[in-house]
Amino acid sequence: MSDVLAVTEHRRGELRDVSLEMISAGRELADETGGDLHLAVISGDVDTYADEVNREGVDAIHTVEY
Repeated sequence: MSDVLAVTEHRRGELRDVSLEMISAGRELADETGGDLHLAVISGDVDTYADEVNREGVDAIHTVEY
């Protein structure tokens, strides 16, 4: 079992498309390995992004606010 960590990217208040692609790919890898998908949200406004990505099937969200 191997967990997978995906890191979000955002620009000008919007979550970048590559973040959603990372979440989808991470979910597939986690399913294949029997692990969980963890997501790192690093932002000055983590709540906004954490709420948005929480609907993407992430098992755990880790936030760092600066």
